[in-house]
Amino acid sequence: MAFLSCMVLIKVLFHRLPHVSRYVPESLLLIVLGLIFGAVVRKEIREGENTAASWNLTPELFFIYLLPPIVLEASYSLYNRTFSEYLGIVLLFAVVGTIINFVLIGLSMYGLYTVGAFGGPSIKFDLKSMLLFSSLIVAVDPVAVLAIFQEIGVELSLYYIVFGESLFNDAITVVLYQIMSAFVGQDHVSGRDIGVGIASFITVSLGGLLIGVLIGVISCLFTRIRSHLGAFILIVMAYFSYIVTHCVGWSGIIAIIGCGLVQAAYAFHNLDQKSVTLVHHLTKVVAEVCESVIFLFLGVAMLSENLVWHTGFMFWALALCLIVRALVIFGLTAIINFVNVDGTKLSIRKQLVLIYGGLRGAVAFSLAVLIQPERLGEFGHYNRQLIITAALFITMFTVGVMGVTMKPLVKLLHITLQPPKTLSLFSVLNRNVIDEVLASVEVILGFTGRNRLRTFLMHIDEKYVRRLLQNEPETYDQRLMKTYSELALKLHFAALQPQHCERILREVPEALKRHFFLDSNAKLSGSSSQLSNAHELDNCMRKQRLVQRGEAGRHRLDFHDQIRRANDMRTHGLTTRESLSQSGNVMFSVLNDLKPRLTDGRVSFEVMGYDVYHNENEMEKANLP
Repeated sequence: MAFLSCMVLIKVLFHRLPHVSRYVPESLLLIVLGLIFGAVVRKEIREGENTAASWNLTPELFFIYLLPPIVLEASYSLYNRTFSEYLGIVLLFAVVGTIINFVLIGLSMYGLYTVGAFGGPSIKFDLKSMLLFSSLIVAVDPVAVLAIFQEIGVELSLYYIVFGESLFNDAITVVLYQIMSAFVGQDHVSGRDIGVGIASFITVSLGGLLIGVLIGVISCLFTRIRSHLGAFILIVMAYFSYIVTHCVGWSGIIAIIGCGLVQAAYAFHNLDQKSVTLVHHLTKVVAEVCESVIFLFLGVAMLSENLVWHTGFMFWALALCLIVRALVIFGLTAIINFVNVDGTKLSIRKQLVLIYGGLRGAVAFSLAVLIQPERLGEFGHYNRQLIITAALFITMFTVGVMGVTMKPLVKLLHITLQPPKTLSLFSVLNRNVIDEVLASVEVILGFTGRNRLRTFLMHIDEKYVRRLLQNEPETYDQRLMKTYSELALKLHFAALQPQHCERILREVPEALKRHFFLDSNAKLSGSSSQLSNAHELDNCMRKQRLVQRGEAGRHRLDFHDQIRRANDMRTHGLTTRESLSQSGNVMFSVLNDLKPRLTDGRVSFEVMGYDVYHNENEMEKANLP
């Protein structure tokens, strides 16, 4: 309990202390915290107040309780158009790149061991043990890198390539580790066994993906039934996919990734916004707690395990991890740039960031601790301690050195930054038009490229899949109206809370702000509350420098009786009929400019769950207080 309290305190203070978060990775602080509590635990063990067995990281604890929440939270965060556009590159790095890293590191380590490059003292390793070590050390954990990317605001393509590679890399690493663990326990491995291992790798991966997607579809069908337990259903079904696949013997990580992506794409639409927010926040908190617990075990292991230091083994392993990753990134990127699908190329600067972002972390350490010494032969206990020491050394070096110097490197390379997010109807419409034009050009040329394939998949998705899995499915064209709804809601809230309009309108284009809040010929009329709101909005807009010096424009805010649902009124502190009458006519201005007038005389439309009514009669019909 004390550890979790300190962990929460560190996470809160980490983002409150800019000088600390600017230079020190959060993972490094958690490792230090784990070391401190590891020392406390070791003291308790020596004094007989606790047993060493209670602080051992077991396979059940890691694979059943600690790993699934981390993977599920990451899979929810991956659902993004940018990620889908770079999915091929991500899979190339995560699958092919991880396998090549595994083979090259294992064979190189065994070759160096054979020629005596490690030096003294003498160690006894066979090829299977070296491949087991390489299967766990290829696990990438770029938590520090992604935090730096978010802080600096690098372009989304690079962010999702690193993020996606790390997630799928963990899945492939665990599969390789399990296969090599089975091989290490055998006295003799034949060519047939190797073929079975390759077939097992494919079966375990694809089988896990199939079960995960299937259970994700079932969870979407469950959420079509309106219930306040929607968030609970999604989380339980995602964990259920992991458990079922794990019991079958297939990859539970790949299953929960597939299930999470399906839920984020389809099931979230069936939930209300509060439930979706609950799912994201709950999985985020649980994932951070699980990751912190793993770092606690890391600290305990560093102080309680009988670590064995071998200089040659440690530094050669570290050097090979860095060199092989560089060779793989350069080689695969050369293929990507040569194929040049739709002009997709990775510059040398991005390649350097990808190489430098190959940090090792919690997964590599955990897999090292889970090695059973009796499987490693006569010197199993010594070799296990040597592998754990190497995993800890490489983790500490990559996080402590490369993680700290990542931010200066990104700034030195002048990596392209992501432009600020803007809610723009023109941008959404322009993107849709460009997609259609590019797909049409490919049809004319008789070429099936990414745009034509995307259009085909969108058609299938919109016509069949969404109609099956979603209530009131949203078409891709209707996303333009969703952007419009978000804009209208922000403008409405800015009129309700002019003192916070600078924060509320941060993503609204300046031209739209001018159009709806700055009318130099408008005259203010109405009550003193109207005048106060107008002046506050005017001052806010001037703070944002939306009006040039010397311009004497004012805002026209003619307040009407716009009534929202009672529960939403209380949420925003608007509980009386008088306070509701002070909300501006911004919603109607947006409606009249961007949407035809309603012919039945009822000016009412729903924006993000808020119904707006024109007069008192509509309010009485809605049974509002």
